[in-house]
Amino acid sequence: MLDTRGSGTEYSRLQLSEMEKITDLYTNDNRCIYAELLRDAQGNKIYFREWLASHGAGDSCNFCVINSLAELKEELKKDVDHGDLPIAKSNRIYDEISKASIIS
Repeated sequence: MLDTRGSGTEYSRLQLSEMEKITDLYTNDNRCIYAELLRDAQGNKIYFREWLASHGAGDSCNFCVINSLAELKEELKKDVDHGDLPIAKSNRIYDEISKASIIS
């Protein structure tokens, strides 16, 4: 599966499951979605989303490489816009990641 931000990075579902988990970002039980931040072997930060219920054909997950706090904020905004994440929770996640200096 390819990076949704268009970097050309490709990982299999197995590769994603073997990456180091940095932190859980959120779970939305009503929308059956889970998001976490991962780190690959090269140190890249990966924003990983998984849908816990089947929504037809296709992948039940996607990912994108996050190179900056601005990119993290963009991805969180997408989740807010899709109704997967409340704006207050998005802001809290962003603040926590920023304060922890996980992403530059």
